[in-house]
Amino acid sequence: MRALEKEAVQAGIIIVNECGVDPGTDHMSAQKLMDSIHAQGGKIEGFTSYCGGLPAPADNNNPLGYKFSWAPRGVLLASRNSALFLKDGKEETIPGNILFEKYQIDRVEGLEADLELYPNRNSIQYLDVYKLRGGCKTIIRGTYRYRGWCDIIKKLADLGYLDLTESNLSGQTYSQITGSLIQTTKTGQALKEAIASHLGLDPSHKIISAYEWLGLFSEEKVSNCKTQLDALCQAMLARMQYAPGERDMLIMKHTFDCVFPAEGKRRIYTSKLLDFGIPNGDSSMSRTVSLPVAIATKLVLEGKLSHLKGLVIPTLPELYNPILEELKSFNICFEEKLVSEQNL
Repeated sequence: MRALEKEAVQAGIIIVNECGVDPGTDHMSAQKLMDSIHAQGGKIEGFTSYCGGLPAPADNNNPLGYKFSWAPRGVLLASRNSALFLKDGKEETIPGNILFEKYQIDRVEGLEADLELYPNRNSIQYLDVYKLRGGCKTIIRGTYRYRGWCDIIKKLADLGYLDLTESNLSGQTYSQITGSLIQTTKTGQALKEAIASHLGLDPSHKIISAYEWLGLFSEEKVSNCKTQLDALCQAMLARMQYAPGERDMLIMKHTFDCVFPAEGKRRIYTSKLLDFGIPNGDSSMSRTVSLPVAIATKLVLEGKLSHLKGLVIPTLPELYNPILEELKSFNICFEEKLVSEQNL
């Protein structure tokens, strides 16, 4: 998209990008509060932002604590990425193969369940997006999941189920594919025990039970799969969809660690979105992804952004203010809160 910017400017048009939910409303809600903090003389020393599309608590009823509200392959591919972020003034990298060992636990107001969170891809580039270079010592963007997800995915990766090496798996059973990952032809209970031993787990461990629930020890056959990741994706998609009447949930939380030198104060603010799908209607994921784009499109068509040219993202007041305001009419609302205040 950036490669098209010069042509867009020459053509006198605007290209609005990163205008869904993540990226999208995360930019809008974060920049709105950042601009307010800066206007009050504050400096942002730390910024974290986590987002997750999850089953609503009442419909969180499978061993993985997850159901697909967007592309399943995208979810699994994202779990292979390394993470780069800034913490206490130092750049840190977590390689993809150990990312899921480094999760933390968070409790979000409004939810009874604890959540896992882990950093996502390159957070440092957002120092420029939000104009925070020079003063911000910590910036981390990441993902929310229910408890258990990280351990389950980490062991799947250790097993080789996130491998993208191509081979013809069509017609093979999950028992055969799973066995091949540890070079055994065992089946049934014997395979289950062999996998548990390979992963250093008891056969009754909840991770092994989750794999059994997924059908990874079964005689079910895969179809049109060329990689282990695709076979896993097929098993998940068959079992991890939303049933009629079930709701998904979109949760996003920003945390800002700020100093106000003129006042001699340090304050921590949060901005939180907790949105739920409509039973037998639109999912929260579809609403929070599509509605901001629709509102931005309307702003373009009405000529309200005619002074802007080229590639823009919604970190400008003329974009984030009207979009966030109209989202309120769909009951998609960010709650801003002062969490703590102390003297410097």
